[in-house]
Amino acid sequence: MRRLQVRFSPTELELVGERARAAAMPMSTAVRQLVHSALDRKATADAAAADQALVTLSGLVAAEHALRLLEEIVPDAVRLGGIRRAGDA
Repeated sequence: MRRLQVRFSPTELELVGERARAAAMPMSTAVRQLVHSALDRKATADAAAADQALVTLSGLVAAEHALRLLEEIVPDAVRLGGIRRAGDA
């Protein structure tokens, strides 16, 4: 373990002190718990963002496959202007 010196603003110091007093723990323990929970939230948020990106990509791939299947089933629809792609003018 390594010792760190951290400076807090007066407001931050008071908020950490209130939390430590409410939990009947030393201030250093309260700070360690706050840092730990902040790091956990960041990791959870990063994982959720990665999951959302995969779901979005999967939806786009599924839509493209559906369009390709529709073009195979109804080839005249493309020529008649019935099917339009997002990039088409």
